[in-house]
Amino acid sequence: MLASPERHFTGFVLRVELRSQHMVIRGLRVHLLTGGRGDSLLLLHGWGSRAERYREALRTLPDETFSIVIPDLPGFGETSVPPPSWDLSDYV
Repeated sequence: MLASPERHFTGFVLRVELRSQHMVIRGLRVHLLTGGRGDSLLLLHGWGSRAERYREALRTLPDETFSIVIPDLPGFGETSVPPPSWDLSDYV
């Protein structure tokens, strides 16, 4: 189990504005939600979901404590569908 400083667990009101942006990675147009500042926090959604599903859960994170990155995985949300030659190992 990893320990985090107490400052990460005070003030549980989300005031982080998430920005929607797109970038091209390995030829795919990838959608990301980003926001905040501080230690990096990468959130990955489950199979069949999308980045937007984290908006409600983020209310439990402390205000401006993390620099948040939430991508839509290939083929989900606003990220383009990968070519048929992709397999599960390409998602890693």
